[in-house]
Amino acid sequence: MTHFTFLVISLLGKTESPTPSASSSSSSISTTDARLLLRLLTPVLKATVAKTAVSFLSECMESLGGQGYVEEGGIAVLYRDTQVNSIWEGTTNVLSHDFLRVLGNSSQRTPTLAALDRYISSCVAQGESCRGLGSFPRRLRAVYLKWRDRLEKTQEAQLRSHAREMVLWLGRVVGAAEMMCDAAGDGDEVEIECCERVFDFKNQGWEGDAKSALRMDQRIVFGGEAASDGTASQAKL
Repeated sequence: MTHFTFLVISLLGKTESPTPSASSSSSSISTTDARLLLRLLTPVLKATVAKTAVSFLSECMESLGGQGYVEEGGIAVLYRDTQVNSIWEGTTNVLSHDFLRVLGNSSQRTPTLAALDRYISSCVAQGESCRGLGSFPRRLRAVYLKWRDRLEKTQEAQLRSHAREMVLWLGRVVGAAEMMCDAAGDGDEVEIECCERVFDFKNQGWEGDAKSALRMDQRIVFGGEAASDGTASQAKL
């Protein structure tokens, strides 16, 4: 979600300043495509991040047990306050219909989807440049194409009833695509592992070695390398 957020920030910057620095995450996106993607992805971003934050903070609260539940712990306050994010400035339903409004506009639909296709293709190409990502770029593209196919072949009335699902689906795809591009930049093992877990491609360790999965869990949470006894190295925390 952080990667997704900064993508949309960079798209906004691209539309306001057509000549961004080369380090911008949207530097390979044309100004025209940036405008189209910004309009499409703004409601998708708000809906996806707001809904994801609720479930994320719920897990944070549970992990701390009673200390997470009481007000003094701080998490309970954050959990209560984050609920409003999916309500004000557009509920998830409102944002989903705004998303459909963009695609329902005959003059915007074709160029917008074409811009989205180009963006995903560019991300997949970057992902394929990193050997460590293996087949992830191809599988991510397959998830996107399934979303695209569902969008094209579903009747309008039925699509409206599944608008929330389509929005959150696309949000996860774009977030994963951005994370994949970042992982491809330096081949970071932890981020590659996170990519594999986005759509449960790795089956959350069920098909792998339990100790290796545990060590990777600890690296994801605490950073650095895990010690041989399974604890995170204090020097790298």
